[in-house]
Amino acid sequence: MEERRIHHRAQFQGKVECSEKAEIKAYDISLSGIGIESNRNLQEGTVVFLLITLNAKGIIKVIGRVAWTTEHTHNAYKCGVEFFSLTNYEQTKIKEYIEDHHIDN
Repeated sequence: MEERRIHHRAQFQGKVECSEKAEIKAYDISLSGIGIESNRNLQEGTVVFLLITLNAKGIIKVIGRVAWTTEHTHNAYKCGVEFFSLTNYEQTKIKEYIEDHHIDN
């Protein structure tokens, strides 16, 4: 898969809850979106509502769209969720989290 990132990302260690009633675990986050693993195959284009706990940085509620999904292991899928219109508050909280957990460009 071609790398198309435009924002810095960070390993993610907080909690994420999803409107799709899937068990998910996030593995990285950027201002553009969040990488998750799910027990359900979330279809590309699906709109999801996420409650993201950024540890000491706070909790944000965001809306995103599943940009891609790939089967990772049996009954486990990796997905990229692209955020829609983050508020200034949400952007600030994600930037603060990334500054503390930065992993690449």
